[in-house]
Amino acid sequence: MIFRNALYFIKEAILGVSKNRWMTIASAGVTFATLLVLGIFIIFNSNLQVMINELKSQVEIVAYLDLEAEEQEIELVRGELLAIRGIKEIRYVSKEEALERLREILGEYEDITAGFDERNPLPASFEIVLEDPEQVGDIAQRIEKIPFIDNVQYGQEVVEKLFAALNLIQWIGLSFMTIMFIMAVFLISNTIKLTVYARRKEITIMKFVGATDWFIRWPFIIEGLLLGAIGTSLSLLILYYGYNYALETVYSNIPETMLKIPLLTLEEIFPILVRYLTVLGLGLGALGSGISLRRFLKV
Repeated sequence: MIFRNALYFIKEAILGVSKNRWMTIASAGVTFATLLVLGIFIIFNSNLQVMINELKSQVEIVAYLDLEAEEQEIELVRGELLAIRGIKEIRYVSKEEALERLREILGEYEDITAGFDERNPLPASFEIVLEDPEQVGDIAQRIEKIPFIDNVQYGQEVVEKLFAALNLIQWIGLSFMTIMFIMAVFLISNTIKLTVYARRKEITIMKFVGATDWFIRWPFIIEGLLLGAIGTSLSLLILYYGYNYALETVYSNIPETMLKIPLLTLEEIFPILVRYLTVLGLGLGALGSGISLRRFLKV
């Protein structure tokens, strides 16, 4: 009985799609356009998230040691740093290495440091990478209290402004996604409502002969799933070739070595698009059908 009903529901859904071709095209078109815009936003947001994570990973603390700190005192500082929760990695930079780095930066003007070999004025330091870069302020304050630490730098003002801007961008993205989803449900449900309205007499007759709400509802839900699947497939096809073309255009004009933050590859982004857009497309189709039917089932 259940299997027979399922076949009936699927058959009716396919007939509904084929009989109401213009409504089918309109519903699938709205789904396609909506998912295409959402897909473009997902691509943008995913690449933006990679950039955000990359920028956050570059945030580090540099703890400069007292110029007169001895080997034993340096090891004491290392132990104190390792005891702080939230520190992911510690790199020791000796006075000699600091001098070499300075000379690399100066390049042809490295003669300025000619007398530094005998008396090196540069302090040794610890470069500290954090597990959560947003905790940089709190951890920097704890490091400042460690004995033999002379100065702590992490670009406080720049970092705080950066995190504030990144958080704002993420909230804007989330808000935009929510608005787009609500608009999609509204557009698709209203488009499907036209299809349901055209078959209102059929629904009324089925109600009068004793059909349950769910018996009437299932063919329309499956029809909505089919429309969602069509719209999803078309949007994924356009996004696949569109993003591939965009990547080729970017990398042909800007060498990959010059991109400080690489873009997500097609192999990385497309599974994300398939996962989200399939769920959204099928969900929007079914939800739109369900919302559209409520009025006509109240007989």
